[in-house]
Amino acid sequence: MKKRQLAILLSSCLLISSLNPLTVFAGEMDEPSNVSEQDTLDVLLDGDEIENVEIEDNEEIEDNEEIEDNEEIEDNDDTEEYVMSAPESLPNEEQLIDSYEIEKIENTCNDPISLYESEDEGFTQVAQGVPIEFKYDGTTLHFRLQKNAAPTPMPDLKRVAGGIWVREHQAEAQNVTKIVIGEGITALGNHNFEGISNKYFNKVTEVELPSTVNKIGDYTFQRDLALQSIDLSNVTYIGDTALARTGVQDISLSRDKEVSLGDGAFRQCTELRSVTGGNIKLATGAFDLCSKLSSFQCTTKLDEIPEEAFAGTKLTNFDFESVKIIGDGAFSYTKLGTISFKQSDLTIGTNAFTGCNELSAICYPGTKDAWTAISGSAGLASTVTVHCKADQLEAKTPTCTESGLELEDNVCGVCGEHYFTGKVLEPLGHKFSDDYTVDKVATCNEEGEKSKHCENGCGVRDDIQPIPVDKENHDWTSEVTTQPTCTKDGVRTLTCTRCKNVKTEVIPATGVHQWSDWKKTADATVFAAEQQERNCATCDKKETRTVGEKLAATASVNASSVTLKEKQSTGTVKVAGLANGDSITSWKSTNTKVFTVSGKADGTCKLTGVKKGTAKLEITLASGLKKTVTVKVQVKTVKTSKISGLAKKMTVKKGEKTTLKPVITPATSQQKVTYSSSNKKVATVSSKGVITAKKAGTAKITVKSGSKKVTVTVTVPKTKTTAIKVGEKVSVKKGKTYSLKAKTTPSNSDEKITYKTSNKKIATVSKSGKIKGVKKGTATITIKSGKVVKKVKVTVK
Repeated sequence: MKKRQLAILLSSCLLISSLNPLTVFAGEMDEPSNVSEQDTLDVLLDGDEIENVEIEDNEEIEDNEEIEDNEEIEDNDDTEEYVMSAPESLPNEEQLIDSYEIEKIENTCNDPISLYESEDEGFTQVAQGVPIEFKYDGTTLHFRLQKNAAPTPMPDLKRVAGGIWVREHQAEAQNVTKIVIGEGITALGNHNFEGISNKYFNKVTEVELPSTVNKIGDYTFQRDLALQSIDLSNVTYIGDTALARTGVQDISLSRDKEVSLGDGAFRQCTELRSVTGGNIKLATGAFDLCSKLSSFQCTTKLDEIPEEAFAGTKLTNFDFESVKIIGDGAFSYTKLGTISFKQSDLTIGTNAFTGCNELSAICYPGTKDAWTAISGSAGLASTVTVHCKADQLEAKTPTCTESGLELEDNVCGVCGEHYFTGKVLEPLGHKFSDDYTVDKVATCNEEGEKSKHCENGCGVRDDIQPIPVDKENHDWTSEVTTQPTCTKDGVRTLTCTRCKNVKTEVIPATGVHQWSDWKKTADATVFAAEQQERNCATCDKKETRTVGEKLAATASVNASSVTLKEKQSTGTVKVAGLANGDSITSWKSTNTKVFTVSGKADGTCKLTGVKKGTAKLEITLASGLKKTVTVKVQVKTVKTSKISGLAKKMTVKKGEKTTLKPVITPATSQQKVTYSSSNKKVATVSSKGVITAKKAGTAKITVKSGSKKVTVTVTVPKTKTTAIKVGEKVSVKKGKTYSLKAKTTPSNSDEKITYKTSNKKIATVSKSGKIKGVKKGTATITIKSGKVVKKVKVTVK
């Protein structure tokens, strides 16, 4: 080894011993004594490419030096746009060695180079001071956060070979198919898994990201050609060419967070078909050369499309609603068919639409002049039609002296609206008629005028001639000075507005009365039909008429027969339903020795049994209508034969009342009506038949009269809680108690109130709602009644 090489190597060893591992990003080395010159420089420069660095006698150190087990780390991909630039020069030996003596340097290099120790389960720390470790498990590469470590990002690299997971595991890195990132890792660093020369990570098809990863650095997965599966829904930043030239097909970005893309983030992803997201911030060449990309859905409207953002994609349509800036080549060589711009203040970059051979129509809200100013260098084909909506042409017919405009109808291929282009028509010139037209009629006090008019309707006249005064041509105005009536003539006065001559005309009497509407003066009765009347508003003449027929006599008696005991009186017989105008004129017993009657005009009466027998009650109306009732008088007590008018079942809410109204047959029964309840705890009934609901359940109410009885089943449903009223917060001192006073709505609810604490170590609660503070803290008391739940926050001080 030549002297100059030795100096640099020894200086490198010295620097390694003092550098921070986060800067070096080197892995642990089992045999420090085998570290080569190239290894030392790689660690020192953290993976920067070194080209033709002369050490001495033009000896070169290149990227393809053997690192370990004769494995090569290269970055010679032939895609020019992705090659990273090499450092301009290395520090000279004086800068490296500084003031250290050669002996000190030798002592430093003889010491073991301590990098990073392996963890349990085969995991190795990625770098000293970085609490992240990795392990290869077959073809799967795992990364995880060390136990009890705070969330941490993966370290940035200057090239993929700078990562210990590649440098010391080259064979595994070439065959790995899946990468799993553990929870707590917040970001992936630059170059972490970059594909190199069909060598490292070229077989990776799947990457599992935790919800904690929100950033992917620059070049992280660049050229991982086989990568298809990666969930980016939690990532908010994707760096420059981070996923360029991967095999991803459908990308779904966060819908509720802003996602920023770096330059060329997905450039040349030739299998990418669709992209969806919420608020996407594009960058230069973000989807450049994604030749299968046909769908881009972003819920937040974009206002700027950077340079070459979608160049070479398969997009057939795009939402330009909010777009105001379109960068150079942004949509060049796409499959766009039509474009609908909504913003007139556009900026369109050079070649923005070059090569868009399928683009046929554009709809632009501004004027044609404005469009011409902004689209000159856009690269649009001459076959593209542009509908400038601010240009509104109107057809104009040519006149004798002015040209016209004939419109040609077109249909916008984007918005479907009709718009016009114009063709200029030459002026017509005057064409005067052969006949005169009276322009001004001669009147009683003024000459008229006539002329020959232009037949084109321009209003120009020729050969104007006067017309002599016409003394019979008055301009009369008419006014009715006396209105005619149905019997008298009226007068109309006419006055000439020009010469003021006056004349009068007779207005004949109308002979027609001005009748009012018919109004009812009397309702129809059993004796006469309805009467109506109307009056003439002019002469006060009056007319009357009869409408319809008189009413038929009607009446109904509530009983056809009555049974009485001797000397028993009853007022149960009633007459109702009399027609208008009718009245009861008499109540008569056909045999007063059997019964007597005392009746009233209101349809009620009093019958009194005298002696055993049968007679008729005759009721006579003023209309002549008669009604009869058979009255039977007996010696025995009148007994109940039937109880009716009651429902078999009824429901009464707790606390409410209802009254039974039984119908007793015969109505003159002398047997008392009684009421009883089978369960007074559920429902009670008074001697007058009033039922009171007490609590939920079923009770049978028995209605009895003589030997007859009827049972009504009364159901009192449970009263359910609809609400609980109680305070939302309670404070209680440790060792003290507080009683919750929860009240239900309705207050008579049948559903019990229960209490439960969320933390008995903080506060307890009894069945009655008494809270006791146990120790400082907060707990939640859950109060429940039926399906209604109320929560109270308890703070123990």
